[in-house]
Amino acid sequence: MKKILFGLVAVLLTFTSMQRVSADDAAPYTVTPAIPKTQLDSQNKNYLDLLLNPNQVESLSFDVTNNENKELSLTIVPGSASTSPLGQVLYDDQKVIGNVGPQMETLIHLDQTTIKVAPKTTAKVTGSLTMPNTPVNGIIAGGVTFSQAGAVKKDAVETTVAVLARNTRDLPATSAELHAVSYETVNKQTGFAVAFANTSGSFINNATLVTKVIEVATNKTVLTDTRHNVQMAPNSTMTYWVKNTMAELKGGKYRIHVKADWTNTSQTFQKEIALPKTAKQSGHKSKALPFKAALLYALGLLVIVGAVILTIFLKNKRFLVK
Repeated sequence: MKKILFGLVAVLLTFTSMQRVSADDAAPYTVTPAIPKTQLDSQNKNYLDLLLNPNQVESLSFDVTNNENKELSLTIVPGSASTSPLGQVLYDDQKVIGNVGPQMETLIHLDQTTIKVAPKTTAKVTGSLTMPNTPVNGIIAGGVTFSQAGAVKKDAVETTVAVLARNTRDLPATSAELHAVSYETVNKQTGFAVAFANTSGSFINNATLVTKVIEVATNKTVLTDTRHNVQMAPNSTMTYWVKNTMAELKGGKYRIHVKADWTNTSQTFQKEIALPKTAKQSGHKSKALPFKAALLYALGLLVIVGAVILTIFLKNKRFLVK
């Protein structure tokens, strides 16, 4: 469990800059999905939300329009939905740690993984989605991501078309659990990694998570973290960071208490964790001197004191001589 949790923790402090294409951007290209007859709501033209039978295969098609006066080169990759540490759903993740059930990235098969589009023209990207053989209770979420490479990573341009698939219109009730907690040091920051899981096949929307770290011996709350407007992908895990802002946390048992509120639901979860020794605050540096340095410092003081005493003695002796 700790190995899995630490894998989740590794993403907490690892963020990259990537331009996301939106309707408000002067986008170098646009991507429009073709809407099939299996679309749950035919009026929804922005993303795919498909109602399919087990083992059914549905064709996928995307129109890519180059809005610039130069040739466009894109990479196309299918991905699975995950929940970021900030409580946002990402539709372009790969090999997601903490997700359970069928993953969209393995169900989508693209006919092209790269494409070149001439200036001011439109090209098609095609593929298919194959549902699992056994019925799925809820939504399988993911997307298809189109990426234009940049000279540096922050200049890359990326857009993702969400792809959702289900076997039934009705969705299961939402449910969650406190999956795991751990005290970690990552990138010189210390704190509690809290893995909170959506255990249902439905999205959790507009959730508020209030996390308290409570010292068991005194029942005193030592740290608090509040997160609003959290959205979680179906069957995904959100690992977030409760930073240690105290100078020290004493060794002993601590209770991680999470109160979670979302649509028509209010639940509390808790787990205990033992800290074997005093835990320093992030970036906290001890002022204690190493033993060798302290010994040299003490010897230096003795030499100085001895020199002062000797000087006083010699002066007094000189004045006493007649």
